[in-house]
Amino acid sequence: MKSVDMRVSFAGLELKNPVVVASGTFGFGREFDEFYDISALGGICCKGLTLHPREGNPPPRIAETPAGILNSVGLQNPGVDGFIAHELPWLREKNLRIIANISGNTPEEYGEMCAKLADAGADAVSLINTIRGMRIDVNSRRPVLHMNTGGLSGPAVLPVAVRMVWEVAQAVKIPILGMGGVAKAEDAAQLMLAGASLVAVGTACFADPFAPVKVIEGLEALCQRQGLSRVSELTGAVVPW
Repeated sequence: MKSVDMRVSFAGLELKNPVVVASGTFGFGREFDEFYDISALGGICCKGLTLHPREGNPPPRIAETPAGILNSVGLQNPGVDGFIAHELPWLREKNLRIIANISGNTPEEYGEMCAKLADAGADAVSLINTIRGMRIDVNSRRPVLHMNTGGLSGPAVLPVAVRMVWEVAQAVKIPILGMGGVAKAEDAAQLMLAGASLVAVGTACFADPFAPVKVIEGLEALCQRQGLSRVSELTGAVVPW
């Protein structure tokens, strides 16, 4: 069967394949390296580090839903304007690649927001983060999370992620890392067709540590079935009605 070139270029980085793992779902890689050689992945996204401890939100912080996970583990992220005014100039001085992660809860129009980030010097954008949701225990009448609401991730958010990636791809020229509900190759392919150059597997890792590897293998098989010589040919290849 015809081999597929799985290599991709993203914001000046050369990766062996377009599948990375989302921060907060993969630790620092050591935990999953017990299952397989994590060098098989395109890359790993780790949680950030700070000079001083920062407490997260109080428990309970995680709850299952029928189509994903609801969590309030993380800390609040800066808004786009705050990031552009404060964090981005400092990062630029350090000559670092800047990949801005976009929440699924912003009141701004996503294309315009990402265009603003691109104009300010971001090298790439990643989207989406979780979407704010809520569950209530009908017996205690209390929300299941201490913070009342939290971020929804998992299969339920995939259609939203695909739509957002497609909208942003129309507005910016910088590359996009697509994420949100990816559990199998077809999910990843949808995000790539919508305009993503890279895709991240997140919540699926909790249920199946081999999920990222299966997505890589499935993407290669999908490309072979469609007669593609490079996986990058999927990016932006959607044919809208």
